[in-house]
Amino acid sequence: MPGLPDVIIKAPVFHRMEALSRDKAMWSNSASKNMLDKVILDLGGTARSIVDIAKDAGLYDNDSTDHFEEHWLNSTANGYWKSSQKKVNAVLRAGMKRVCEEFKSSYYAKPLEFFWAISGDHTTDRWEMSIHRGPNQITVIFHTPQPNVNYPNTTSDLNLCVVKFDVNTNAAVIKPVEIPVVP
Repeated sequence: MPGLPDVIIKAPVFHRMEALSRDKAMWSNSASKNMLDKVILDLGGTARSIVDIAKDAGLYDNDSTDHFEEHWLNSTANGYWKSSQKKVNAVLRAGMKRVCEEFKSSYYAKPLEFFWAISGDHTTDRWEMSIHRGPNQITVIFHTPQPNVNYPNTTSDLNLCVVKFDVNTNAAVIKPVEIPVVP
């Protein structure tokens, strides 16, 4: 399988979104709540780009914004899912709007947890989000096909592991998930 070596990862932006959802002091003031209301409103429309909405919410810096625009949103025709871009944009908008609404309806008390599950060959078209409002958190999973790209450099995420069957040793192996280092 080219591209990303594991089937589930946590992208760095996920950690930023999770940290924001856990900042109780931030959600105790009306300015943050008003900002989230604006994000929900903007995601429900089409006037503002997803990138501009994310930047205004403090989720991206310039380097990660370039990666998000180029690879996830296909701004340079060099995206991961070029043939599915309309679907990617629609699912991202609707899904993230729902996540924000669920967080708000929990009175800003249920933290967010994000995962990216890569399932399917890069030539497939599945691009979905799962959102689960559990008793203690809101879990969000992005389901995407394998990106048609190869990242030679990765770093281990020691907080997330994958258990796989190794045909060479004829046994299950447990290893940390590898996350690509984006140039």
